[in-house]
Amino acid sequence: MYRLLRKIYGVFVRVCNIPHAMRIRNIEKRAEKLIPFYQDDISVRWLRAKERFNRERDVTIFAKTEKSMGVGDPGYMIDEVGECNVAVVYKDEHDVIARHTKRIIMMSSSAKKCRFFSEEEYQDGSAGGIENDEVLVPAMDRQSIYDFLAVARNHGDWSRLLVPQYGMLVGFAAGQYFDVFSPVENEIFVDAGAFDGRTELEILKWGDSNIKKIYAFEADPANFDQCLAYYEEHGLTETVTFIGKGLWHEHAVMKIGNGQSSAGSRISGDGMNEIEVTTLDSEVGDEKITFIKMDIEGSELNALKGARATIMKNRPRLAICIYHKPEDICEIPEYILSVVPEYRFWIRHYATNEWETVLYARCL
Repeated sequence: MYRLLRKIYGVFVRVCNIPHAMRIRNIEKRAEKLIPFYQDDISVRWLRAKERFNRERDVTIFAKTEKSMGVGDPGYMIDEVGECNVAVVYKDEHDVIARHTKRIIMMSSSAKKCRFFSEEEYQDGSAGGIENDEVLVPAMDRQSIYDFLAVARNHGDWSRLLVPQYGMLVGFAAGQYFDVFSPVENEIFVDAGAFDGRTELEILKWGDSNIKKIYAFEADPANFDQCLAYYEEHGLTETVTFIGKGLWHEHAVMKIGNGQSSAGSRISGDGMNEIEVTTLDSEVGDEKITFIKMDIEGSELNALKGARATIMKNRPRLAICIYHKPEDICEIPEYILSVVPEYRFWIRHYATNEWETVLYARCL
């Protein structure tokens, strides 16, 4: 009876997934038509990784595809680990989380200061004790981690225990937004999604004396306050024109989610805070914009529509995030080409999970 119920449930799940599978297939067909517009093999490799993730939801695809930075890059940085030595304990070394964690660490700057051992070896002491300069990372499913917490406490390693925030370690590569294009003279840069203001220092580091002006947009009220404080602290108020509005395809008042100094704040029908949204065209007027960066939690396509005149007139280089929605990998480049057909594309990916995929565009 149990087997019959499982079989019926499996059929039910497959039937329910048919609309999603058809949607993903349509996205893939549209994305494949754009391949002639991509300028290198790395871009196609990351496009295919995004397609496969949308289809299979297997986060390990991104670590298997490896880094986008090319020869000589410093590797992934694991923010959760920092500069510490790492002791990774696994329940089953063949488990997907354990394998994913090991691959990330081997591709990161933590590779030479990491050791792996089983939970059994940890419990019987054959792995040796956890040193003062080590963090203990459980590479296990969430329930196994809960069970392991008591073990770590009994071993006196509670203070050195690091539980990955997202279930498995996430690595980030450097250079996001700035590793494809070089600065040009008199850069007028649009930073859509300023978050806490730190991107502006990265822009100035990248462009140095070439940066003439930065338009920074941040809609989240809590993030807005953080940005103001950061700009004042670092003497950026003369270079940065800071606009506390969201970018959209029209002027409106909308709601935004989170609203608690989060990197994930997005326009939402049931958000906690009302915000003003505007178009880039109306905010920058006749300024000769040279570079537009957008990381605005799924609002990128609408924001690009509100920047149509600016893009047509100035043909700026673009760095647009395309990981917030599956359709982004086809809809955003399709729209850019509909505005200026001479644009060509690159894709780079900066994390070992599904986040931080950037579409770069430039007129050739």
